[in-house]
Amino acid sequence: MYFAFCFKKLTCDIVHTPLQQQDVLKHLVPILYDPDAQEVLIFTLIALGNFAQSSIFWAQMNELKVLQAVLNVFNLSKRDDAITNVLFCLGNLTADPIHRSQMLELGVMDFQEDFEELSAAAYKEDSLKKQLAMMKLDWIPIMFETKEYKETKCK
Repeated sequence: MYFAFCFKKLTCDIVHTPLQQQDVLKHLVPILYDPDAQEVLIFTLIALGNFAQSSIFWAQMNELKVLQAVLNVFNLSKRDDAITNVLFCLGNLTADPIHRSQMLELGVMDFQEDFEELSAAAYKEDSLKKQLAMMKLDWIPIMFETKEYKETKCK
């Protein structure tokens, strides 16, 4: 798990040079094909999505077939958190004209209904999380008093 956190941090840290990051990038793609790497799958997708934000890495990402690896996760994963991060990664890959045209050739738009459904569900989930957080804050000052229940003596 620590390994994935390091990758995530490395892709966001401007102190590291692109050469070091390119060395990391080539080790990320195989993780997406490894069924035993489910623990680090989300962090790997986040790291790849972060790499996709920079045009410096587009050529290498194309060479490493990142798009195909990410779509493989989309096709095989049943985890909502994985699919959400696949969408994050794909969204960032669309900035690259080569990846964008490859997505169209691969028929990624055929999944548009799935993307829209997942996006709506994610929006609702996020809204519920925010409402719950607000409720928790609202309830902090409220004190509840309890009495023993007459038959069991439990509070």
